[in-house]
Amino acid sequence: MGLNFQEIAKKWFDGKKRLIKPSSVSAYHTIVFAGLLPYFSEKEINNQTVQQYVIDCTFKKKYSKRTVQDHIKILTYILKEGENNGLCKAQVFDVELPSILDMRKRESRAFSISDIKKLRSYLIDNSVDNIYNFAILLSLSLGLRIGEVTGLKFSDFDFRNKMVHISRTSQRIINYDELTGLYRKTLVNIGTTKTKSSNRKVPISETLLNLVEIYLEGKSSDDFIFKGKFTKMPMDNRLLRERYYGVLEKLNLPKITFHGLRHSFASNCIASNIDIKTTSAMLGHSDIKMTLEIYTHPSFEQKKAAVNKLGKLLS
Repeated sequence: MGLNFQEIAKKWFDGKKRLIKPSSVSAYHTIVFAGLLPYFSEKEINNQTVQQYVIDCTFKKKYSKRTVQDHIKILTYILKEGENNGLCKAQVFDVELPSILDMRKRESRAFSISDIKKLRSYLIDNSVDNIYNFAILLSLSLGLRIGEVTGLKFSDFDFRNKMVHISRTSQRIINYDELTGLYRKTLVNIGTTKTKSSNRKVPISETLLNLVEIYLEGKSSDDFIFKGKFTKMPMDNRLLRERYYGVLEKLNLPKITFHGLRHSFASNCIASNIDIKTTSAMLGHSDIKMTLEIYTHPSFEQKKAAVNKLGKLLS
C-alpha cells in the first residue's frame, strides 16, 4: 500500500486525537507510528502479512494479548478511514492469536494477609516524615491506582464526612507539539479518571485523615499532596514505584507490582465478607464482573481454611 497507508494512517490519527484524552493520544501514537507504519509502509496489507505482524508482536516484542488486539483493531480503523475516503478497501482479518498470549496474561498478584499486615504496620509508623510511604499507604488502604494517588489534592478530602473524592489521575505521557506536529519530551499530565465509574467517593479512616492534616499544614487546599520536588505538579509515578520497590526490599516482601496493592485491597475486601457490589464501587468498576474476574484472589490462608473445612466434613 506504500505511501497511501502512511497518508491514511496520519489522517486517521489527526482526526482521532481531537476526540480522545491526551493519555490515549500518546498510546495511539505509539501503536501507529512505532508499530503499524514501520511494518506496513512497504508491505501489502493482507491476511498473511497481518498474521506475521501478530507473530512478530507476540514473540519479538513480547506484547500482551490485549496489546496485540489493540494493534489489529487500530489497523482495521485506519483501513476503514481509507475506504471512507476512497483510498483503499476496508478489510476484516482472520488472524490466529498464538496460544502463548493466553498463558502470558499477566497474573494479578496480591499480598498475603500476613504480608499486608507487615507492610501496613511499617507504612503507618513511617508515613509522617515520608511522603512516599504515605502515598503507598493510601493505595493499600483505599485500593487506588497509582495515578489516582498522585493526582490527589488536599481539597479532595472531606474531613467532616470522612471521605476522599477520586476525580483525576496523573500520568506521564508523550508531549505532542501542535506547531510542529512532532512528539517531544514526555510530561506529567493531569486528566480525568480512567472511566466514568472511576470518579468516586471512598470512605477513609481517621488514621489516614490525621496524616493528611499533618501534610496539609502550611499548604493550600488546592495543592497536590504528592508534589514533585521542584514543581507544583504531582510527583512522577515512576519515582513512586521506585520508592515502593525499595520498601518491599527493605521488608523482605515479594516484588509485587504497585498495582498489586489494589489487587490486595479487593481480595481482602472479599475475604472480609464485604459484599462484591460495595467492593466494586470502592474500586470504581462499572460492573461486578470485572471485580470478580480480575481483582479477587483467594489467599493461601483462605485455601488452607477451605481444605481444613473440607477435611472436617469428610472425617
